[in-house]
Amino acid sequence: MLVSKHLNLETPLEANPVGVIDEKYICKVCIKLLCDAVQTGCGERFCKSCVNFISSGTLFCPIDKVECPFFHDKFAIKEIFALEFYCPYFESCLWKGPLSKLKLHLVVCEYAIQKCEKCGEEIIKKNLDEHCLKDCSSSFFTCEFCNENILVRDKQTHKCLKSPVKCLLGCNSTFLYEELITHISKCNNSKKTCIYRLIGCKSDLTSSVEDHYVSHLSSHNHLLMVFVQEMFLTQMTLKNEVSKLNKENLELRQQLESVKKFDQEISDLKKTVQIQGDESVSLRFQVNDLKESNFKPTPVDEFNKKLSVVERSQEKLNETYSDLQLSQQILENTSYDGHLLWKISSYKQRSMAAMSGTIPALHSAPCYTSRFGYKYCLRLYLNGDGAGKGSYISLFFVLMKSDYDSLHKWPFQNKVTFRLRAKNPEYDIVESFTPDKNSSSFIKPVREMNIAAGVPLFAKKSDINENFILDDAIFIESKIHL
Repeated sequence: MLVSKHLNLETPLEANPVGVIDEKYICKVCIKLLCDAVQTGCGERFCKSCVNFISSGTLFCPIDKVECPFFHDKFAIKEIFALEFYCPYFESCLWKGPLSKLKLHLVVCEYAIQKCEKCGEEIIKKNLDEHCLKDCSSSFFTCEFCNENILVRDKQTHKCLKSPVKCLLGCNSTFLYEELITHISKCNNSKKTCIYRLIGCKSDLTSSVEDHYVSHLSSHNHLLMVFVQEMFLTQMTLKNEVSKLNKENLELRQQLESVKKFDQEISDLKKTVQIQGDESVSLRFQVNDLKESNFKPTPVDEFNKKLSVVERSQEKLNETYSDLQLSQQILENTSYDGHLLWKISSYKQRSMAAMSGTIPALHSAPCYTSRFGYKYCLRLYLNGDGAGKGSYISLFFVLMKSDYDSLHKWPFQNKVTFRLRAKNPEYDIVESFTPDKNSSSFIKPVREMNIAAGVPLFAKKSDINENFILDDAIFIESKIHL
């Protein structure tokens, strides 16, 4: 039950009521707990933000579709604030109390989530101090040897010149790290120790250093070659990692720009729809006034014609707005690395729809194995399909047609892994399969979708219990092994 509007919280929180909320406290429009309740003359209650006000003392009733008087229902607001709720972090916090005191509790709740002011990571409040001291990537600590302020994330790589070290040549002397080179040049053991010891020479000197270098020339050269090769491989690995990170960063920036563009278009459409809606309501009342005043029919007809044009325009805008919302939702759920985590909300309702045959199958958003890789989606039968119908959940992999199919190798041959996520990872249900080269499911698509392939007996319906159902949702993960 959303309560953030009542508490003026910056972050929306889900607070669970203690017991069942009486229907008289539920808004008839948004079907949520009343927020700043208003009551009409006919006894209906709504959130203030859910109704259109005509003037200071009247509103347009969403139920009766007529103009009617209203008043702020302070008695209902008082009763709502007296209702008892659990803390939004009830899985850890045992507090419960009236809604009016929830905001005060959240100020002191040890299990509330707070953002670290330095690195922006979300941390449980009681762990925030420890995070700042040990884990925060943007916090500093003071080196005990040089007294310099060092970032916590650089703690492991900090080479303090003032830190004490022991002689590498075995003379048992202790000195500062910055004096290491000077000491080695003067150390009594320097002439008795091979300079290749640091890269692996383990020979004991039984003769002069010069004789040792001559007799071990070949082994020293081999040690140098191995050392150089290791350094080269390390350098190449680091270059590849940096290149991969740069590529991923570019893809994320492109996706972010697309989402921002959609957000702006949706915001503009919302404003346009609101303006059209206000104009439509205004025109309706003007038409009614003209009819009551016995005006000539011609002006009324003109107003009706204008009203009809406005209504058609509003319908088109609503359709465009819905299409943009759907496009944005698909974009936000699309994966470009062959790894998908799919949340199936309203699990009980969708299961009933599957059993009744109303909606037998669900499809995930289209995904890609890479930015321009194979395109695919998942198909889920909550009441099973084929051999699993009625008693299993069936899960399938579906290759989809894309603009880049001509660049790919066919048939598709990458291993596919499905995972039904449990609250405890030890109980995850995991199934994998390797594509059959002779199956038409994995050839280059000629239609929008290939024939599905997967696991008809993925998970028994009777096994899907509270370990898998989290807040009336299940989570299915898929991974394409590239």
